[in-house]
Amino acid sequence: TCIKIAHAAEAAGKKVILHGGGHTVFGQHFSYAMAAVPWLEYFISSPPGVPLAEAINIPGQAAAEDGWLVPNDGPGFGHELPADWFEPF
Repeated sequence: TCIKIAHAAEAAGKKVILHGGGHTVFGQHFSYAMAAVPWLEYFISSPPGVPLAEAINIPGQAAAEDGWLVPNDGPGFGHELPADWFEPF
């Protein structure tokens, strides 16, 4: 559905911003790929003095630097999921 909306907006000469789209690697990649999406909403907080990259709990997810996000160039969406995440509780 998001792709259809982005293509319709592009055809109409309009821009679209995904609400919360920058919070996940999936929304980030969608935003990078769609011509009608010039920005994305991205909010990750950290205590004063703690870099944003340290507040992200999904290894491989991009962290904003000086207002810019650079997509991870790893395979797939770039997640680097630790093997112990797949162990039973």
